[in-house]
Amino acid sequence: MILYDIMELEETVEELCKTNGKYQEEIGSQKDQKRRLRETNNLQENQIRTLEYQLISRIERFRNEKDVEEYDEEDEIKDKESVWVQNGEMSIE
Repeated sequence: MILYDIMELEETVEELCKTNGKYQEEIGSQKDQKRRLRETNNLQENQIRTLEYQLISRIERFRNEKDVEEYDEEDEIKDKESVWVQNGEMSIE
């Protein structure tokens, strides 16, 4: 009877060891998955930062171009006014 109980306990221990091994594999797999997700997240954050930088750069470039266009238009108007005054014309179109 005692020998039978010992054999059953040994089988139970073996089954528990197998189950534990499977759990350890699953834990390892989940850790790998978590690491990959973290890496993917970091890559996506870097891509977002890059896109934000590109967007800000484009906005600044557009603003600068717009400022230059407005400045050029003001200079063109002043040049026309100067020519009109030199020709004796006082009207501004």
